[in-house]
Formats: sequence, structure tokens, C-alpha cells
Amino acid sequence: MFDYLIVHGDEDGVCSAAILERFSPGARILTSGPRELLRIFSSIPEGSEIAIADIAIPRNVNEMEELASKYKIHYIDHHPLPVGVKPSDLSFVEFLYDLSASASEIAFRYYGDEKAELLAAYGSIGDYMDDTPTVRDILSRHDKRTVYYEAAMIGYALSERHDPPFSARLARALAEHVRPGYVHGVDELAMVGLRHEYEIYDYVKSHGKALSGYALVENPPIIGYAGKAAFYAMKYFGKGVGVCATMKEEWTDLVFRSDGLFDVGAFCRTLAAQFGLEGGGHAKAASISVPSHDLQKIMAILSQAMA
Repeated sequence: MFDYLIVHGDEDGVCSAAILERFSPGARILTSGPRELLRIFSSIPEGSEIAIADIAIPRNVNEMEELASKYKIHYIDHHPLPVGVKPSDLSFVEFLYDLSASASEIAFRYYGDEKAELLAAYGSIGDYMDDTPTVRDILSRHDKRTVYYEAAMIGYALSERHDPPFSARLARALAEHVRPGYVHGVDELAMVGLRHEYEIYDYVKSHGKALSGYALVENPPIIGYAGKAAFYAMKYFGKGVGVCATMKEEWTDLVFRSDGLFDVGAFCRTLAAQFGLEGGGHAKAASISVPSHDLQKIMAILSQAMA
């Protein structure tokens, strides 16, 4: 039984939490990302049993290994590992790792019951990893139109509400087998999210630009839609890669989407290793935060890599 569940705050992470909550009712649910993961342990008592799901292994593996000596960590993930790291380098109690499936599908395979199968489907759809034997089998027992609609509701609601208490409340409701349409507030948030996506598309059309090998859109006006902005920039301008840059005073968050011909996850992991940053992701979806004063240098590296 787990004392804590630490998950990514997107749909795949929250659905993973719901599956694990069914296995360990009452576990405290926390949301994090690779950059915050090491810090979050400061509030957790040593010796706790912890499941971490859908969070890429941080670049500083030595610190992660030190934590593994103090906590009972079960790691469930599907992100490529940092440059130079192998699964055998990690000494968790359990490391459930599969690049070909969503984290929620992996959690379902090892910890789920039959009432959790839709949670695995929702999370997989949210991560565009729904074309696997397990998910296809789940969908064969349900009306696909309903399942995809429910998955979209969850995804939009989480785009609108980024706060950890909402993510935890949603995960607990889903764990209790409450369908998304019955979770308080999800339907209203989903409709707002859909309209915000329309606004993001219009913003990309008017503010995006095609550059050498990729399309770029900067500072989208709505928080939580950087991935959508990067995707629509890629599609609207007909490029193989779309980049959304959200600029802050000292740091700029870069979110990438790709048609798959250029591996943006590998690009971000290489940058992270080269510049001492946290970044990574999948071949078609990745992100990294870079010092704002290095932004032009980073974008030049991207242009060269795609040449």
C-alpha cells in the first residue's frame, strides 16, 4: 500500500493516480514534474512508500538514487531516460517502464482492476497513446465516442484548473468510479477549455510565424495551452515542428510538437545534458526551460539540427 502518489498533473498522470488510489485508498496525491520532483520529497517523511507516475526521471540521477535509499519508491513511467542513463542504473523498489504505452496503461496492467480500465483508456487518449493492444481491447467493450468525449472533458478541465487540490479531487472521484460527466465542475470547465482552444488557434494564425524548419508562436494569452499552440503552429504553417515559447524574466519555457520525423524529445534531452537543464519528453511532444538570455542560441541550435 502506498502512502503517497506523486504524479504529473496532466490527464495521463491524474488517471494514473486514480488507478493507484483504487489500489491504495487514502494515499495522499501530489502533482509534480521533473523539475520539482526532487524538492517535493522535503515534505514527505523518510521511509514512506511512494508511487511516482508519469514523471520523467530527473537529469540528476544521483540525487534520485539518494532518495531511493531513504524512501520505498515505485516508479511508473514511459518517458525516455536522460542521456547516458539505463534502467539498470536505477535502484527503486519497482521500476515499471514501457516506452510504448501511457503511464496510466502501465499502472492499470500492474495495479488496476476491471473498474479501472476506463481510467487507463482516458489517460492513454490524453497522451495520444491509445493505439495499443490493451487500450484497443478496453475500447472494444465500450462506446468509443463516449469514451473519447469523456477523455476530452478530463483533459480540458485539467487545462483550465492547474491547481494540485483540483487534480487530487478529480483523481479521487475517478477512482471511486464516478464518470467524468458527474464530477462537479468538469463539464463547465471542459466547455470553457474547448472555447479557449478555439482562441489559441486564432492566436496562432495571427501571431505565429514560419521559420527555418519549424513554426514558432510566442506568449500564448491563455495559460495551460502551450502544447496546443505548438501543435497548431506546426499544422497551420506546414512545418515538421511547432514551438511555443512562453517568456518570463529569467527563464523561457519551450514546448515542442513534432510530426515524428524530428525527435523533439531527444533534442530536449541533448540540450538538457549540454546546458545543465531539465528537459525531455517523447519524440512528438517535449519541453524544456532555458535561460531567457540563451533563447536565441537555443533556437539557432534547433534550426541547425533540423537542417
